Amino acid sequence: MNIFHYSLVGALKIATVTFSLIGAAIVVLDPSVKLALIAGGPGMATGIGLIIVKIIDHRENRRQFNEGVRQFNILHEGQTLIAAGNTQIAKSVDGIHTKMALEQSERTAQLIATKDQLTDTAQQLSHEHGRREGREAAEAKSETQASKDLSDIHQKADDTVQRDILNALLKKDKEK
Repeated sequence: MNIFHYSLVGALKIATVTFSLIGAAIVVLDPSVKLALIAGGPGMATGIGLIIVKIIDHRENRRQFNEGVRQFNILHEGQTLIAAGNTQIAKSVDGIHTKMALEQSERTAQLIATKDQLTDTAQQLSHEHGRREGREAAEAKSETQASKDLSDIHQKADDTVQRDILNALLKKDKEK
C-alpha cells in the first residue's frame, strides 16, 4: 500500500465526519425528512465510499497474506529438501570419511609392518657389523701378534747373525 491509499482513506474519513456533522446541524435547524435526506446524502456517500475502500483493502490484505503463506510453504519445502539433501551429503561425506579412514588404517598397518621389517634388518646388519668388527679386531690382533713374533724372529736372527759374525771375527783374530 502506498501513500495515495492512506491519503484517500484519511480524506474519506474526514469527509464522512464533516458531512455527517453538517447534516446533523441542518436537521437540528429544520427537522423535515426531505431536508434530512439532502443533508445526510454526502455523509452517507462518503461513508459508503469508505466502506468500499475498506472492503477492497481487506481483499488485498487477504490476497497478500495468502501469497505470503504460499511463499512460506515453498521456502519451507525448499528448506526441507535442502535439509534432506544435507543429510544425503552428510551420509555421503561420512561414507567417504569412513572409506578414507579405512584406507588410512590399512596404510598405517603397512607402514608398521615395513617398520618392523626395517628394524629386524637393522638388527641383523648391526649383528653382522659387530661380527665383522670382532673378526677384523681378531685379525688385527693376530696380525699384530704375528708381526711382533716376526720382528722377534728377525731380532733373534739378527742377533744370531751378529753373534756368528763376531765369533768368526774372534776366531780369525785368535788364529792370527
